[in-house]
Amino acid sequence: MESDLYIPGNVIYTDRYSIKTSNDTGSQIIAGSTTHSGYQEGTGSAARFNYIYGFTQISSTQIVVSDTSNVCLRLVDRVSGRTLQFSGQCRKGGYQDGSPALFSDPRSIIKDVKKPDQLIVADSSNNALRSVNLKARVVSTLVKSDVYLARISQDEQSGDLFLIAGNQILRFIYRNNKVQLVTGSEASGYADGYLHIACLPIHQH
Repeated sequence: MESDLYIPGNVIYTDRYSIKTSNDTGSQIIAGSTTHSGYQEGTGSAARFNYIYGFTQISSTQIVVSDTSNVCLRLVDRVSGRTLQFSGQCRKGGYQDGSPALFSDPRSIIKDVKKPDQLIVADSSNNALRSVNLKARVVSTLVKSDVYLARISQDEQSGDLFLIAGNQILRFIYRNNKVQLVTGSEASGYADGYLHIACLPIHQH
């Protein structure tokens, strides 16, 4: 959920198959359907998504969504309501940098506070953190790990990323592209304890 940059006072959210804007009096669909999934570029409710996991506003009139089960990123224009393929190749999963790129299960997506011209995507089934240049739409890999990456948040001062990866919380250190384990373990369960920092085996790019 984010504050709506196009309609001040509203918030934007997703219900999996559509993206909506809402205020105290109700909500309306920006694009997609509340009841039907699939893949279809179109305008407003004629468009179809297959599980919008994350989204971010790259301007007051443009939203990029991670259409997870269609394995691509899609652009939604607020003025026209039209959707367009933005990055990756919809319905064709894989792992490939460059343009055209390939994703596999892209989930959380944020606009990089340190480099506003790029997005950062948790490419979950590839166990990778990917960056997407907003202008050229070229994809590169920031780090490829051995764990499933799902959600991202970013420290606005340092630029460091905090990642939910399975049963672990990881920290991606912006200044040197290193990943540290903050807490958790590969095993599931419940236990209280102290936070700890440990190095995590990763494949740097």
